[in-house]
Amino acid sequence: GSANIKQRNHSEQEAFNTGNTGVNLGVNLNSDDDNYLAILQLQTITLDNAQFRNSAGATMQWQRSLNDSSRFTSYLQYSSLTYPDQETLDANRYVLGVAYATTLGNKGSMPVYAGAYVGAEEEIDSTQPHLGYTLYGVRAGGEMKINERFTAFSSASLESRNHDTEDSLFLEKRSDTQADIRIGVNYFPAKKWTVGTQLAYTNGDSNIVINKYDRTQFSVSVRRDFN
Repeated sequence: GSANIKQRNHSEQEAFNTGNTGVNLGVNLNSDDDNYLAILQLQTITLDNAQFRNSAGATMQWQRSLNDSSRFTSYLQYSSLTYPDQETLDANRYVLGVAYATTLGNKGSMPVYAGAYVGAEEEIDSTQPHLGYTLYGVRAGGEMKINERFTAFSSASLESRNHDTEDSLFLEKRSDTQADIRIGVNYFPAKKWTVGTQLAYTNGDSNIVINKYDRTQFSVSVRRDFN
């Protein structure tokens, strides 16, 4: 099980304050080279300090160890999305994906992974068919041990979303592409302590210009493990 609370506040533009609260509860079963995972997930997103979107769903995952250093994973996700103040946006979301992970380098010092997924978000209100879309995505990443104190990591992902019908305002089918790139370094100053630095860039492209955006974030985190 796990729980998390995140809040981002803007000192002058409170309308852009966002929050994210989530709870996960699941079971994990190991059987020889196979691992089975089932998780129930609840999430609430707030905007301007009010509920914006609620999500309730589940994830089913099967992972197979191919050898000492490689594994294959497949998963299915379902989410029921509800918008308290905009019920026309309510939808059901489905994602089916696969991934492969292995280690490279001397003594497995460089773990890497790659994956792909497909999915759909289906509108519940039949009068809003332009809100439904299909999605396709790929992602890859890895980590490299520099020495006993430092590791470097990077990842990249690309997702395409194609809406089912024409947008009622812009009179064309909306098509979005989102690209994410992340690089960083982890520093281990002492046993069970990690200091991480990360630079992340997101580019959202769309054939409807008001949906285009890009974002750059730099973050520093401190983590203490207790197990």
